[in-house]
Amino acid sequence: MFSTNNEEIDFLERLRKRDREKLKLKQKGHLPVMDRETLVQLCVDNDGYETPDLNDNLFAHFKGFQKIEGLEPFFNLKALWLESNGLSVIENVDCLVHLRCLYLNKNRIERMENLHALTALTTLDLSENAIHTIEGLGALTQLTSLNISKNELEHVADIEALKNYKSITNLDLSHNKLRDPSILHVFEAMTNLKALRLTGIVLFYPKFG
Repeated sequence: MFSTNNEEIDFLERLRKRDREKLKLKQKGHLPVMDRETLVQLCVDNDGYETPDLNDNLFAHFKGFQKIEGLEPFFNLKALWLESNGLSVIENVDCLVHLRCLYLNKNRIERMENLHALTALTTLDLSENAIHTIEGLGALTQLTSLNISKNELEHVADIEALKNYKSITNLDLSHNKLRDPSILHVFEAMTNLKALRLTGIVLFYPKFG
């Protein structure tokens, strides 16, 4: 029995190795694509499951993906790592209704959009992108942590929507271009806010007289 189990394990490992090699050959000379085969292999490589809907976590960071797609079979995900890819649009995530944590930092995203279906989301990281306006989070009533540091936020109007996101308790706006002291009124309206990071932001108070 021991020998048989070892043989089965060796056989499965050989199959997985073959699949990894096939994936490398498929991607060689081409931009990586978020298809089912690729995402399943990422799960297996990180001690996950070959059956997509059994996975709680998907580590798809540092892969060079240009488009979010192929996530429909992974509808039970609780956490998704997509940082440090080449993503410019948030899309095709409507199926992830159980998702709690989404990491989209270090991409090329310009708009906060297509997030309305993620009503279970508690943590959203959009740091180090190119976002000009905070928007599109009205349906995320469970969201407690938002990191949008190192983006292109500049005016009070760019962050005004934060007043409406009452569930947020932790907010990071560090290293944006905000200079107007009026932004403080936005934070005053965030009645559940417990932690605020504004590292690198120097408010400009005009001198009179």
